[in-house]
Amino acid sequence: VVVNLLDCDGNQLDTTTTDGNGNYGFADLDPNVDYIVEFVLPTGYERSPANQGGDDATDSDAGADGRTPCTDLAPGENNTTLDAGVFLPCDITPVVTPVDPICLGETVTLTASGGDQFQWKANGEILDGETNAELTVTPEVTTMYSVIVTDTSQFECFAEASIEVTVNPLPEVSVPDVTVCANETATLTATSATAVSFLWSNGETTESIVVTESGDYTVTVTDANGCEDMATATATINPLPEVTLEGGTICAGESFILEALSDTAEAYFWTGFAAQTSTLTVTPQVTTDYTVTVRDANGCFKEATATVTVTPQPEVNVGDDVMVCAGDLVTLTATATGDVAPEGYVWSNGATGPSIVVRPSATTTYTVTVTSSENSSCTAMDEVVVTVNPKPEVSVSDVTVCSDEMATLTATSATAVEYNWSNGDEGTTIVVNPQETTTYSVTVTDANGCEETAMATVTVTPEPAPVVTDVTICSDESYTWSVNGVTYDGADGSTSLTIEGEDCAADQTLNLTVDTKLSIGDFVFDDVNRNGVQDGEAGVPGITVSLYECGPGSTNTGGTFVESTVTDAGGFYNFEVCPGSGPYYLEFSLPDGFEFTTKDAADDTFDSDVNSDGVTDCINVIGDNPTVDAGIRLIDTCGADLANKILPRDPPGFYDVRDNDTACLGDQLYFWVFRDINLLRQFISDDFTGWTFTWEFANGEVVFQDGSNIVDPNRIHVTEGRTLEVDDFGEYKVTWTRPDGCTGQDVFVLSRDGGCLPDGTRPSAFNQIADAVPNPSVSGGLLTIEINTINGSVESDIDTNSIKARAVMIGAQTESISVGLYDMSGRMVSSFQKFNTYRGRDVIDYQLPNVETGTYILKVIGDDWSDTSQIIIK
Repeated sequence: VVVNLLDCDGNQLDTTTTDGNGNYGFADLDPNVDYIVEFVLPTGYERSPANQGGDDATDSDAGADGRTPCTDLAPGENNTTLDAGVFLPCDITPVVTPVDPICLGETVTLTASGGDQFQWKANGEILDGETNAELTVTPEVTTMYSVIVTDTSQFECFAEASIEVTVNPLPEVSVPDVTVCANETATLTATSATAVSFLWSNGETTESIVVTESGDYTVTVTDANGCEDMATATATINPLPEVTLEGGTICAGESFILEALSDTAEAYFWTGFAAQTSTLTVTPQVTTDYTVTVRDANGCFKEATATVTVTPQPEVNVGDDVMVCAGDLVTLTATATGDVAPEGYVWSNGATGPSIVVRPSATTTYTVTVTSSENSSCTAMDEVVVTVNPKPEVSVSDVTVCSDEMATLTATSATAVEYNWSNGDEGTTIVVNPQETTTYSVTVTDANGCEETAMATVTVTPEPAPVVTDVTICSDESYTWSVNGVTYDGADGSTSLTIEGEDCAADQTLNLTVDTKLSIGDFVFDDVNRNGVQDGEAGVPGITVSLYECGPGSTNTGGTFVESTVTDAGGFYNFEVCPGSGPYYLEFSLPDGFEFTTKDAADDTFDSDVNSDGVTDCINVIGDNPTVDAGIRLIDTCGADLANKILPRDPPGFYDVRDNDTACLGDQLYFWVFRDINLLRQFISDDFTGWTFTWEFANGEVVFQDGSNIVDPNRIHVTEGRTLEVDDFGEYKVTWTRPDGCTGQDVFVLSRDGGCLPDGTRPSAFNQIADAVPNPSVSGGLLTIEINTINGSVESDIDTNSIKARAVMIGAQTESISVGLYDMSGRMVSSFQKFNTYRGRDVIDYQLPNVETGTYILKVIGDDWSDTSQIIIK
């Protein structure tokens, strides 16, 4: 190595070269000169750093320019410590990959390269165990990291590289919690001195945000270094308290209670009022709005407003009390102020409207209530008393006068003070002279001004003409004159009577003429020889003859029934009629098996005057007419006919009417043939010698009779007391033949009587009034009463030899009964009459008493029973 000796000015004084051991030296130097030693660096070498290690004897003293500092030498002094270090540099370049600054808390990885061995240091301190090429660290502050990189292929040549990891602090951020009410703004504000950006969890990027929902909100802030930090705050949004306030409508002067309804309110504040309660009583004079504010436990407030509408009260006046007269009408009118609807007037009598017309019968207080049309609860009332004064009572009596007479009319009244008559007169009494019947009125007025009117009629009776009454009656009739109420009997003969009229009445004259009755009638004969003439034949008793007034146009049909009679034992009959009455016609009944004979076959005195229906021509009543005859004759059945009778079971005493065709089980049937009805009526038997008979019965039995088995030729029958059984009802037929060969036949059908019991027998176990006829009956007349009493045995002791025309009296049990009459109030009007009756069915004739027209109770009392029936008596 070339070593130069220089003075302190840099002038080279000497030069030398180091030996094989690297030593050099300069000798013989002037102590008065200061010297610099300059070491010339060999090619490829580098200088070692100066003054390292603190030992001047062993360190390198040459600077980077290869020169030592100026060194002065004391005389005799040697300086052998001026050394220079040079070295041949390694070919190694350690590298640490640069990294960006990090934020506090972040981790960074440092990567070294350039060798195969590594030793990491932090701030000069060896990091134990960190000998990898990579170092992952999380420094809390800015730190200098270095790494010694060794290349073992260059004889342990190593080098060191450093890198500073800058740690930036995190930005500081704070967000306070916020609590608000729902009607307030909830603002969250992040506070940070270094933050340059903000990001909230709801996505907003401003420093402050407004939230509307309760919850946790997080903000992330970033500073200029990109470092981030977070803060979380809670937003609480409390709901407002619920409150309801309802208003209403009141009438002026009324109070209204306002009530605030809230489930969560703790305090109430009424606008304009000191009250802090949930209710408030107000009395507004006009329509007013009221507001209440409530506060809950969270301090939240809410208000509600309600309106109290004030309706003015109506006023009404019905006026002063009034006085009226009884029966008068009065109009009551209510005058109301305010807005009142027409239907808003209601009177105490139920009427509606501002005015009513009333006619009270007594003093009455009427009230009217008016209702505001705006508010039906706003009403007003007034009343009026209507005093009813009675009308004066007044009376005037009617007066009847004759023509030209004066009439005095007097009005009577206890309270009248004024009298005014319809003819203009005044005062209680007037005298009038009307020429015809006239009605007058008087109007009276009492002290109250009430009026009443009465009427009176003055009847003027004109002078009447005499009244003559002409009356004609028959000798057996009577006439009651209404003028005097006297009854005049025709038996007393004709008379003439005059009664002078009293007052204005006319004279009354009665001319009564009595006529003797005339006769219509004669004889009913049995025209045996069938020639239509009475030539000695007998009369027929028991024929009903009816008298009729002729019909329209004097016809002998459809006439008006007058009366009827029955021919006597000789066949005679008679009707008495008044002269001039009629015309009349007669109708005759006809017995079974007979017909009417030829009409007008001879002189009027001896022939028959009836047609084939038994009716005469119309007869004018001129005088007595004793020549109205009727002839009857048997229908030609070869001179024979059939007859039968029924003897009912157990109402002993009577046969049923001849030829009855109904019966009950247990009744007895009598059945025979006759020829001459006159002989039959006289109980004389016919002669049937030489006749033959065939009897066919309902039960199928057939009996033949001829000369060999007819025991009594004068009495032909086979059913003398046949007791009827079930198969005995039906058709009965008899056929006969006369000796001359003439054949005849007759048939009748026997059926079950409607009065039979369900088992077919005749009723026989009860007591009662079966019938009472006629009903209505005539006062004082006969009433026929049919009595049913409990029957005896069906076995009856019948005397077959005592057959008569209508009935056979048979010995049987009897019972005493009593018959009486009562009115409908239960009062007896006739004492009881006693009768002996046969048990079973019997008939009695009861004489009615003379009583007034009405309904009565007929009572029958037996041995151990009684019965009643209503009858009408005229």
